[in-house]
Amino acid sequence: MVVGLLMAVKDINTKFENVRCIVFLRSDIYDQLQFFDKDKLRGDEESILWTQETLPELILARARISTMNHQMSLDDFLSVYFPSRIKGIAASKFILSHTLMRPRDAIQLCNLCTDLARRESLEVISEECVLKALDVYSSWKLNDLIGEYTINYPFLNDLLILFSNTSYVIPRKRIKLIYGRVEEILKDRYPDYIPSLYIDSILNILYGVGFLGIERNRSTFYYYENPGTVEVSDKFFVIHPAFRYALKSTSSVNIQPYHSDSDVRQQSRYLSEITRRRSPVRNTFERSRSGSKELTRWIRRFNQLLVSLKAVRELPSEVLSEIGQELSEIASEFEMLMDSKRIDRDQLQLNIVGANRYLLDLSTNLENNGYININSTVSYQIREIIEMSGDIRDVFYYDW
Repeated sequence: MVVGLLMAVKDINTKFENVRCIVFLRSDIYDQLQFFDKDKLRGDEESILWTQETLPELILARARISTMNHQMSLDDFLSVYFPSRIKGIAASKFILSHTLMRPRDAIQLCNLCTDLARRESLEVISEECVLKALDVYSSWKLNDLIGEYTINYPFLNDLLILFSNTSYVIPRKRIKLIYGRVEEILKDRYPDYIPSLYIDSILNILYGVGFLGIERNRSTFYYYENPGTVEVSDKFFVIHPAFRYALKSTSSVNIQPYHSDSDVRQQSRYLSEITRRRSPVRNTFERSRSGSKELTRWIRRFNQLLVSLKAVRELPSEVLSEIGQELSEIASEFEMLMDSKRIDRDQLQLNIVGANRYLLDLSTNLENNGYININSTVSYQIREIIEMSGDIRDVFYYDW
């Protein structure tokens, strides 16, 4: 049908001087078309490439029509109707990062944000509205993706389920392990598609439809940015932000975030792996010089750990960014304790246990995913920080 349309348009444009027909067709659909006279259309092809710079202009054009303000600039539109930053990222960049760089994606997300704000009687779109809209938008995008490729890849829905409730940065070996559990089942279920159901073909399909990106040299590329195929050297893959909320894959490392106010009983098992010392007595106390000195040294170890993590070439950028935020939060909480004249002994205990719990989980996760090994500098530094926490407890519990 599409081929017939293209050839009909070619014929009309050739026969009639005063008629000009134009067909707008997605490049991924056009690339899949195979027909005898395709080479005759090469001279008539014109690619429209949407980028971080050009796509906002389309959003602005729609906004001008909607608001009847034809003089409004992009900066005016964003500053008036959107929060300046969302999760610490500039609003326009955040919104575009959740699209497959297609106009309808950006328009759908903006419309959802607008509808939510109106429903809550807000004059401007809040950060909370954007994050709520992402839940609905992400489900739309996931269903749209499955629907778009249901003819070519009827097994796509079965594949995407494998990526739910996991980290959104996934090593190749982990994908291979997870897929290996269902590979034979899918081949039995879709016998006509067996050539497409080997792991290398699966990775190329998921990359080609825009579901997975590829991490190369600490930069993530998606198919619309870098058309091509998955290379043998590609070790890490990233679920596109548009699909993460629907899959509940919102962490790059799948580690419980650092919390200092968790249930002590739950955290006690982590503490027992670190040290078996006298339980703290609940009260507050003034800081001593020796305690402050030990705590300062301990905080510095977190900064040194982050430096070492940045030196790990295998560590994807999004994983490094998330870990960096957690380590900074841990260091900041201990710095706040140091700034106070009196320190709550139980709060200090909770902070230490929470930090050690996070570090133990971090070490296990990084080793299991092949980012580091047990003898690496990072593993050694994590063990050192955990051991030092026992010394800090000694100083604060026995120094008064």
